[in-house]
Parts: sequence; C-alpha cells; structure tokens
Amino acid sequence: NNNNNNNNNNGGGSTAKSPPNTERNSEIVLIPPTPVGPKKETPRVLAGQTTPEAGRLLDGFLLLAAGGSPPVPEDVASANLASLELVEVADEDLTFFTNLRQLDVSDNRLSHEHILRQLGRFPKLANLSLACNSLLTLRVTAGTLLLLD
Repeated sequence: NNNNNNNNNNGGGSTAKSPPNTERNSEIVLIPPTPVGPKKETPRVLAGQTTPEAGRLLDGFLLLAAGGSPPVPEDVASANLASLELVEVADEDLTFFTNLRQLDVSDNRLSHEHILRQLGRFPKLANLSLACNSLLTLRVTAGTLLLLD
C-alpha cells in the first residue's frame, strides 16, 4: 500500500504538476524581458537612453537607427540626431560609417571642444549642423573635415 500511495502521490503529483509547469514555461517564454535602464540614483550615459542628469550617447546603434536602420553602417548616408539630449560621442563607433555625408546634431548638449576631431572620423562628411549645443570653443585640426561645405 505504501508503494501504491507513493506511486500515486508521485505519479499523481507529477501528472497534476505537468500541465501547470508547461503553462508556466510557456508564460515565461512569452513575458518580455525587463527593460534595462539607468537607475535613478546613478545617472550614466547609456546608448539609446537618456536621463535629465546624464543625457544620451551618440554611438553606432543610434546612428543606424537615425539613418533608417540599414543592415550595415556603410549604407548610412545621412542622420538627423537633433534634439536628442546628446552629451557624449563614442568616436570609436563612428569609423564604421564610411559613407555618412550629412549629420544634424543640433539642439543637443554637446559641449567639449574635441567634437570636430571626433566627427572627423566620418571621411565623407560634407554637411554638419552643430547649432544650439553647449560649445564654447571648437578646435579645428589640420586635415579634419576636409569635405565640409
């Protein structure tokens, strides 16, 4: 009898639990992942995200999205990144955008004097808008942005 009871309990328990476990597993698969973002108490510059304290990072992912989400960075010819609270540039990402000709980063919070050196990584950039940023000085190095109109 004990064996029958144990078998019934185990068999009944596992049979009774199988459908709920299957349902739970399918529920877990269907639940979207929790969004990852900056914690309010520790503002940081993160790609594609913004906080009032930190702002947004201009990186390759943002450029791809602004350029119409082509499959490769080389296919981006223009990007409008105006009014996105940009504060920093991931210049190592910019070298992949070899055919970018037009860039609008106006009305952001870019403030460092090295912005032209960073944006100079776009070899074909001919049209650049930097209006209404927090720039006090700009350093133009020889050989930088030669194709600008």
